[in-house]
Amino acid sequence: MMKFDRRILLFIGLFFFAFILSRVDLGLVAVTLAGIDAAIYVSALFVLLMLILLKGLKWKAILKSQGQVISLAESTWLVNVGFFVSSVTPGRIGDFVRALYLKGDGVPLSIGVSSVILDRVIDVSILLGFALLSSLAFISFYGYSAVSVELIFSVFLVFILGVFLLFKEKYLKILLRPAFNFIVPDDMKERVSVGFSSFFSALKLVKKSPVLFLSSVLLGIVIWVVGTFFFYLLAVSLSIGMPLEFAFLVFPITSLLDLLPISVSGIGTRDVSLVFLLSFVSVSSESAVALSLLFFFTGYVLVSFFGFMFFLRRPINMRFLDSKIM
Repeated sequence: MMKFDRRILLFIGLFFFAFILSRVDLGLVAVTLAGIDAAIYVSALFVLLMLILLKGLKWKAILKSQGQVISLAESTWLVNVGFFVSSVTPGRIGDFVRALYLKGDGVPLSIGVSSVILDRVIDVSILLGFALLSSLAFISFYGYSAVSVELIFSVFLVFILGVFLLFKEKYLKILLRPAFNFIVPDDMKERVSVGFSSFFSALKLVKKSPVLFLSSVLLGIVIWVVGTFFFYLLAVSLSIGMPLEFAFLVFPITSLLDLLPISVSGIGTRDVSLVFLLSFVSVSSESAVALSLLFFFTGYVLVSFFGFMFFLRRPINMRFLDSKIM
């Protein structure tokens, strides 16, 4: 069932992608990509490297706030492996492979899983906040909201409620008890319950080091700023006339749409959003598609490739990924 669902999502994303390609001059897209400024693109690659290191540093700070110390090289390596595995496994569970690697190094699985969840919670929280500000700015500057402010605000409130419950084991158990009794087999209830309690105990460890955890949140903000600058440099390398401040409006919305469960790695949704959003600064559809393709190749394919190379150095049996995480 999971494989079937993923194929549907891939089909929807490819449908949007094919639709956009059918509406643009592919020759002009190719010309735009061929005219890339190599020096600026190399600068973008250096910024991408900085971005990867910052992500490793953020996760390292989260783990340290939970009493676990790993090197920056190790945390960065595992972040990249997780990114690669996310691109080849169903359900986007690849990030949790980091927890399995940590377990092999003697770190309790509950801490590994909780650290990855906290890492994602920080990212999504900041993204929703930036996307909300971006939508409000679009209304102020252009009299139009690229994405419904009400929708983003509602999602943001629901997400914040979820984060609140994440640290309230008592209330979350009450909410999940009906599903727990219905789904979990009787012979596994005790094991799952113990694992659930261990997970919450690991989460609560960050309360002992609030400064460290706050530093990971601040690093998350820096990461989004650097990520936006990376996106801007890619645009400049293609001679796309997009002001830097406009990139800060576009990137959060595009990244938010990338998270919608109707695509894989943003294929299709990113193209549609960039064609629409960049039209506000008179960027042609062909240039927008070229930027989307360059972003996909550099930010997804290239990073996944290095994650794959790291994975080959220390592979893990992904057939048991689902069962071991659970």
